[in-house]
This record gives sequence, C-alpha cells and structure tokens, in this order.
Amino acid sequence: MNAEIQRTENKTQIPIDEKIYQWRKESRKIIKDEYGLYFYEGMTPSEKIEWIENEIENIKEKIKFLNKQEKENLNKRDIDYDYNYIEKFSPQIKPDMTIKDFQERNKKYIKDFREAERTSIKNYKNEYETEIKKYK
Repeated sequence: MNAEIQRTENKTQIPIDEKIYQWRKESRKIIKDEYGLYFYEGMTPSEKIEWIENEIENIKEKIKFLNKQEKENLNKRDIDYDYNYIEKFSPQIKPDMTIKDFQERNKKYIKDFREAERTSIKNYKNEYETEIKKYK
C-alpha cells in the first residue's frame, strides 16, 4: 500500500520542507498525537511519515557533522599538545604546519634525539674507561 501511495503522490509531490515552511507561515497549530509525536494540524498520514523520515535524515546529518567536529577537535588537541611540547625543544616549528610536515619534523626530532643520546652515552663510556685506566 505504501508503494501505491508513493506512486500516486510522486506525480504532484511537494517536498515536506516546503510544506512545513508554508504551515509555519500560516501559523498552523502543532498537535501531539496518540504516540506522543508532534505534528502540524491537518497533516495526512503520508505527510507524517515524510516528516518523520525528514527529521531522521536531518538528525543523521547533524550527528555526522558533530562526529566530524569531534574528530577534528580531538586531532587538533593532540597536535596542539605536541606543538607545545616540541616547541620548548625546537622553536623553529611553525604553528601552521600540516600534519604531514609535523610528522616528518617529529621523525627528524626523534632521530636527532636518539643520535644525541647515543653519542652522550658513548662519551660517558669513554670518560668512565679513562677514569678506570687512571686508577690501574
């Protein structure tokens, strides 16, 4: 039966958004049905279904947008934290770097840090060995 309703309505169908806009302009009354849902007075069952589907789509779009914003905010927080942390050691990093540039700079920083660590360990070893030789 739904398929029949859709086929007959598709010929002269007005989008539900336009209908809702028109009803708002007319100041139609909003009523609560037996299931606790709110609709404009005089809506047909098919219009109610369209409106529900439209509202679901709108909510899904809002959720997508919020998920995207949340993801961007989480990424931004991590990057900002890393900027602040590394800025102490490497002030030449620019705050408007892309993630790829930042990752490459990070790799170089980590490589340089490990290299410095190795050479300092090597130097300490040499110092300790020369001290041992003095005592022999």
